[in-house]
Amino acid sequence: MTFFYNLALLTLSALLVHWKQHSNILREWLSPTRKRMVEFIKGFLMMCILCVLFQLLVSMIDHSGWALKDSFPAVRILQSVWYDINSVLFEELLFRGVLLYMLIRYLPGNPHKALLFSACCFGIYHWFTQGVIGNLPAMLLVFILTAGMGYVFAYAYYRTGSILLSFGLHLGWNLTDHTLFSTGPYGALILKPHNTVEMSESYALLSFILYLLVIGSTYWMVSRLTPYRITKDDQKK
Repeated sequence: MTFFYNLALLTLSALLVHWKQHSNILREWLSPTRKRMVEFIKGFLMMCILCVLFQLLVSMIDHSGWALKDSFPAVRILQSVWYDINSVLFEELLFRGVLLYMLIRYLPGNPHKALLFSACCFGIYHWFTQGVIGNLPAMLLVFILTAGMGYVFAYAYYRTGSILLSFGLHLGWNLTDHTLFSTGPYGALILKPHNTVEMSESYALLSFILYLLVIGSTYWMVSRLTPYRITKDDQKK
């Protein structure tokens, strides 16, 4: 079903931008093709590495660990990959697609206001997807982490003018986390916890700080790996 939602969002985005801007948003996102693919691959690999480092550090903090499963369910692994591709694409089209495209162009003042608004929407959205409505501490925690990463994804979009870098970043993290480290809806797939322990409050705080460091590191790498994009509005100044 998510595939059809993505198709509808993509079509709506293209039609809306063509109507308001008389431009082809798909061409902006996908061309030049080689450059866009490099952006996607860089983002994907960068977040795969960061996710592995994060999980290894967390396992060191809570004295758990990871072990390979005895068997690898190929069908469920493919289902998990397909699930991540669809869910990430849906979120990117919804929050970094036409919404951010229009906000950057029509929200007065600093474009970072548009990035912040998009990030806040992304954080609030995850209250519902993670089922934390009504649990104020969990809502605050989820909002800080997801809105923070949402800002980085929005910043990647702003720097490149394309959805592909943010899509690569987002997919790299989710795919590694869900499929390799088996934290997604399809259960244990490749690695399984070697020694599951209940994390204390101090360890949970350290994990929270580690994730904030992931957000900061991703922002720094995006700013270093992508040239500043000169927009038409910048040229008018």
